Amino acid sequence: MRKIVYAGVTNTSFKQAEETLKKLADIEIADSHIQRIVARIGKEFNKNDEKYKEIKEKQEVKKEQNQIEVASISIDGGRVQIREENKGSGANNPKWMETKVALMQILQSPKYDKDPHPCLPEIFSNKEKILHLVSGLKNETNKIKLNQKKIKENNNQNKTKRENASYQVIKKFIYATIDEAETFGNIIYNKSVELNLHSVTRKAFLGDGDRKNWSIFEYGFRPHGWIPILDFIHSIEYAFEAAKLITDTQKTLWNKYNEFITHIWQGRVLTVIRRLDKEIANLEKINKKTKRTLEKIDSIKRIREYFKNNYNKMNYPEYRKLGLPITSCHVESLIKQFNLRIKSSEKFWNKTIVSGILKIKSSLLSDDNTWQEFWDNRHHEQIYSKRDYIRNAA
Repeated sequence: MRKIVYAGVTNTSFKQAEETLKKLADIEIADSHIQRIVARIGKEFNKNDEKYKEIKEKQEVKKEQNQIEVASISIDGGRVQIREENKGSGANNPKWMETKVALMQILQSPKYDKDPHPCLPEIFSNKEKILHLVSGLKNETNKIKLNQKKIKENNNQNKTKRENASYQVIKKFIYATIDEAETFGNIIYNKSVELNLHSVTRKAFLGDGDRKNWSIFEYGFRPHGWIPILDFIHSIEYAFEAAKLITDTQKTLWNKYNEFITHIWQGRVLTVIRRLDKEIANLEKINKKTKRTLEKIDSIKRIREYFKNNYNKMNYPEYRKLGLPITSCHVESLIKQFNLRIKSSEKFWNKTIVSGILKIKSSLLSDDNTWQEFWDNRHHEQIYSKRDYIRNAA
């Protein structure tokens, strides 16, 4: 059963899992049967998470000396299609829902007396690469999702020291769900307590500009001294978009982008805000404003508001001095791994089943023993549940 569940979750479909099991494990089982087994085990994983869904009123954070030097939590979201349950076969009333993924990492990194990388890395000022990254990658919410994998590959190829080379990942713990943001926040808070991450001296909480992310942070993580960090990659989007709006030629666009992104890298976000204020004031002085001019003013104001709302999470030189990560590329990579299994225009899931798959895959991807412990304890748990059922029935 363990092999069947592993194949059902790690392959891109139950049909592919059927072929994998037949060829590699000499197990002949229909894809529909694999689906039923994965759904059953997924429900058991979901049940195991019930204890994490509510924050205990007097939750105590361990204060003893912690051997962990640095910790980080990165959160992001993906997409999955959900069908209405108990309506027979077929994709009944399908709708897209957001999946939520949290990556909790134990890191090792030195502290610095001064910014170890004060100059903007070449990857973020390379015209060809940045144009390739931002071109055509906007989604309907007008937020560019940059190709994090490409950036990581290019960083590895470049011999210049990079920000993400200043720390080492020791262990990672992953949690994914389709629950609401509040429940998701409670669970990652409780899991952080269990991992004793809240008592770490240097700890970073990373996310994009989504308000839900920072509501989770304010409620459960700011009180314990976590440092909020806006993913630097998202700053590239807004710096490039701002430069595009206030320039007329490719040359001036590129110069302005480099000016903005250098200010941001070096922690001068307020300087960028003042430059945008000046551009807005100049445009508003125009007597006869065209529709295009009005749209440009609104767009620049939106970008200006984004920087204003997040500038207290963009002190990147200080974060680098503390040896903290400033990008969420690791969790972005995880989103892709989950999406490979569950996201497709032709895949329609029952919410309970996809929730179980997310929990199982999280366990498989984490550097802990939850996968092994589940199977080691499952027989005992089943016997205990049956005895309890018989006792209640009697």
